[in-house]
Amino acid sequence: MRKKSKFTLFITLAITLQLCSFSYSYAALSNAVLKSYSWQFATNSTAGSATPSGWTTDSSMNGLDDGATEVLGGAFSVMNNGTSYSKLYVSSNSWISYNNSVNTSLTAIPSRSTSASSPPFPTIHICSGDRRSYRIYWRTGGTSGSMYLQIRYEGFSYYGSSSTTSTNPDSFWEATFYQNSNIVDIAVGNNGICSDTNSPGSSGITNASSFTQYFTSGISDVLGGGSGVGYEFNTSSGPTSLSTPAAPKASFISATSINVSETSTTTNASSYTINVYSPNSSTFLESVTVASGAITSNTAISGLTQNTNYYFSIIAVGDGVNYANSSESPKSLVLTPFSSISVSIGLSGGGNLVAKNSKFTIVATTTNTPGTVTFLWNSRPINHCIGITSVSGTSNCNWLPLTTGQVTLSAIFAPSNNYYSQTSSSPFLVMVGKRSGSR
Repeated sequence: MRKKSKFTLFITLAITLQLCSFSYSYAALSNAVLKSYSWQFATNSTAGSATPSGWTTDSSMNGLDDGATEVLGGAFSVMNNGTSYSKLYVSSNSWISYNNSVNTSLTAIPSRSTSASSPPFPTIHICSGDRRSYRIYWRTGGTSGSMYLQIRYEGFSYYGSSSTTSTNPDSFWEATFYQNSNIVDIAVGNNGICSDTNSPGSSGITNASSFTQYFTSGISDVLGGGSGVGYEFNTSSGPTSLSTPAAPKASFISATSINVSETSTTTNASSYTINVYSPNSSTFLESVTVASGAITSNTAISGLTQNTNYYFSIIAVGDGVNYANSSESPKSLVLTPFSSISVSIGLSGGGNLVAKNSKFTIVATTTNTPGTVTFLWNSRPINHCIGITSVSGTSNCNWLPLTTGQVTLSAIFAPSNNYYSQTSSSPFLVMVGKRSGSR
């Protein structure tokens, strides 16, 4: 048999053993968080020829010296160093490869060549060597968007060992991969696979730029003793930046409040940050954090000032492990309205006395927003004074009174901005007398 290689990654572990509970805690690399999981099999006694419920196996891998089987056939994708893969393979020689197409060289451990093409795919080595598999199981679970793949390997530490004929393999590990994630959880339950004398040296593959692999060593506890050790690996050389959100939707609720939202979510965002700027797009005021599932609903930004420009942008926030924050979105501008509007009327030149059959100008003064004015006498519209545009807050109506006596003048202001409702002026009383002198 050929001699095969592995790469040793030395790490410092914080290990928590939970005796007699068949569970393990894993020490996280990078900035991952310490967690606990349960072993799916306490020992190999639940393995053998019968496949456990809910799991899949490839019987051709039973007792196999050199070979590999596909365990993720496009059901979903996992990540390695930021690249997406829809296929994973497990080798009888105790390693896992990411590969989106079938490759005949998968039956072998990658050579010690330092060329970029050997191997041509990323691999994770779990004390790999000239091994023989006993049973390999896998299963998927989770919900759409949050699926996982769990693999169980049982094997022998050396392909030629006399133990290969027994039903008591000396090597166990479990690995869990997560949808669209660079994270891999690995638990090793027996150290035989890492310490046998036939293990290849650690000076083998050095061209780390061509693939990613991890190697676990120094495991002292045994799964059969009721405890295990787990590790979490981040196969990414750095978090992948999230996609930049679109410019947010922003609309005012009142003169001092504005609603902000997005039309869609950003994939893999843990949360969002809304940034507020005023009175220009570069003067930062504040930021508001929004939960990942709430960004498509309105978030009210309150305590603003009337008749003021506000700019809003959104940043998708990553988990800091697999995903980094997105760039800031384009900004959206909203002008807050005035808190109130009004309209008042009077006669040009002042006073409230006019003569019958003499033309007079009624002046309507509006505040804070454009719109149109309709003038009324005794609650009836003046025919040629309906919907007069307010120019710089002023509208005029030329009126010719045809009767004498007291007349009530008024005006209705219809703002162009739908935020405001139309408003009416107070009544303005005018006395119409007989005209003196000749025409």
